[in-house]
Amino acid sequence: MEVKAGKIEFAASGEFHWQTAYTGSARWNLREDLAHPQSFHHSATGGTGVVAAGSMRYLFGRHWSLRAAGQWEQFKVGPGINTTYFADGTSGSGRLNQVEWNSYSATLSAAYRF
Repeated sequence: MEVKAGKIEFAASGEFHWQTAYTGSARWNLREDLAHPQSFHHSATGGTGVVAAGSMRYLFGRHWSLRAAGQWEQFKVGPGINTTYFADGTSGSGRLNQVEWNSYSATLSAAYRF
């Protein structure tokens, strides 16, 4: 959605995500009892997510503008499976509790249009 009021423009958007999935793996380099390069693997499905964003732009004459924007995201999924890989070649699996990811961002930019 965009709204213009003289030299100022406003914009906003929103998203809803369903049936999101999460996978993650990593190497725990300080743990000698775990396998390398992959020490564990996470997987989960059936999550949801929300994204909301907004911005304001001010027009300085014909060519210049200044824009401020922000965005917020939140995704949740779980439960899932946590698999741990050990240095001796064995592995073990267990329950992965809910995984939650939050993100916030803010930007300020100037633009010159030819």
